[in-house]
Amino acid sequence: MSDTDTFISELRSSELYLSNERVKAAVDAAIPRIKASPDTGGLVKEIDTLRGDIEAVLAGKQGNLEKNDQEWIKDIVDREYGEASTTLSLVLDPLKSERAPSKEKIKASILKLRPEQIAELRKLREPVLLIVPDTNIERLQTAINKPECKNKGAITGQQDAYVGDFFKDTVMQAAQHFGVRRDQDITKYRFAIVEGAQNFNGTDASEPWNKQQNIRNDKRIADFEAHYAGKGIQSMNAHAYMMLMMRNLRVGKPTDMINASSSQFTLLAGEPKAAHVRDGLVAYGDWNDDKARFADVSLDNPDDLARLRASVMGEVEA
Repeated sequence: MSDTDTFISELRSSELYLSNERVKAAVDAAIPRIKASPDTGGLVKEIDTLRGDIEAVLAGKQGNLEKNDQEWIKDIVDREYGEASTTLSLVLDPLKSERAPSKEKIKASILKLRPEQIAELRKLREPVLLIVPDTNIERLQTAINKPECKNKGAITGQQDAYVGDFFKDTVMQAAQHFGVRRDQDITKYRFAIVEGAQNFNGTDASEPWNKQQNIRNDKRIADFEAHYAGKGIQSMNAHAYMMLMMRNLRVGKPTDMINASSSQFTLLAGEPKAAHVRDGLVAYGDWNDDKARFADVSLDNPDDLARLRASVMGEVEA
């Protein structure tokens, strides 16, 4: 067990973690950031931030967000909750009493984000709120092939989504990471605020990872991670991307479609990274001719149309 794993284990066994729900929530929100810290300096910063969050909880504070950040969160939740919950309903089974978390719970969970995370999220292209269920690939694949996601807008002749074995295994490993059994009813949810634009033009010089030129996929990922190091921003993960594609298929604007004959694709190097990037491959998603596609691509490919989407995910309060 690594020193980081030992530290996390000690956090989770501490009296404060076990007895104070708000401390538990702060620790649970920080653990993915701690695990993703690229170096010792980043790890120290994340631990210092967590310490401040716990001190704020014990002092009875609601967080350290400025009023304008709180208003931004309120606005995006008020604007996006209806679409997010409608998209989520495609995955849920009401006969099992599966229900979307309330708007208030979503808002309270997002308010735990750090100021630097909000600052970065406000820069995103068309930030979108998603409610991401902790579930298996079979539930997600069934949902994305429902009539509600077929032949909308100018899209005709749409086929069922293609989901490759690597992508299926990625979702399965991610679910296991989040403590979800394969046959488990949906009881846990995550919010995700993601870069929601249908496609990127790829010409923004400030984003080397999204330039429209032949850059190796591993280089794009490394540039993205270097830029966001210590800022609490991750690449989208597979679960979130499937929910974003569902959301956009419902209105006939598939994620990553550029026009009727071309598309970009999103590299998914998200949480947990070990599930998404392995064996020289990385998971990805896109729209290809007549279907949504969820597959894998080599890290050493110099792909002109590869992109990364910034995101923040967090567990929704029970």
